[in-house]
Amino acid sequence: MKDAISGRSQSPAGARLLHRLGAKAAVIACGLSVAGCAAVESGPAVPAKSGSTVFEARQSLAFCAPQGPKGAKAAVTSSYIASMLFLGILPGAVIAAAGEEHTRSQGAVNAVDDCLKDQGYERRELTAEETTAIKQRDRYAREQLLSHLIGGGTLADYTGP
Repeated sequence: MKDAISGRSQSPAGARLLHRLGAKAAVIACGLSVAGCAAVESGPAVPAKSGSTVFEARQSLAFCAPQGPKGAKAAVTSSYIASMLFLGILPGAVIAAAGEEHTRSQGAVNAVDDCLKDQGYERRELTAEETTAIKQRDRYAREQLLSHLIGGGTLADYTGP
């Protein structure tokens, strides 16, 4: 018996094993390999809104913070249900469990971001230079720089302390 892809001969035992495992095994193997990959985490971010200050952003963030755990729970629940529907009960549960921590944290971030978006903010990822500049300043200068960034400014056009 010849392999359809490579054209090489295949042992009868190997052919029986592939036939028994079928496409579902290929999907499970792909899912496990994807679940094992480290997810790319986003860096530090600020809620940006033209004309807004760091104090207004803190108030909005405090208002939206309770949405995080709700979004995390919903994301994990959806992940388990979808994985079990597409891959079966046991393989789906294993794959969902493998990515649960990332799913939970991303669900929380998305829920808070959605709440902030409803208030007119958008998520603005900070560059490495901006992050370094924030860390190097004292509290007052840090708040001034954050207010500038939250209000829509950049490090290049910042003239404060």
